[in-house]
Amino acid sequence: MTGYNWRGFYTGGEVSDEGYDAWVERLQKLYDTDDWKETAKGNGLVPVWRGGAEFEAYVKDQSEQMRKISQEIGVIK
Repeated sequence: MTGYNWRGFYTGGEVSDEGYDAWVERLQKLYDTDDWKETAKGNGLVPVWRGGAEFEAYVKDQSEQMRKISQEIGVIK
């Protein structure tokens, strides 16, 4: 069995759309650097970019998948 562990950043609920977009842009610029990719790989990570709405949709999907699996194996009802 292989399990993946993703990481991400969240903002507080009161962030403006402009502030949110600025952080997504900053983080993507960081992600796009060779230094970040080398550092990630050097620490056993597989760099994958998902930002903004794409990341939000991914988190919701992952949450639903984990809920279903947890129910199937009896961890939750």
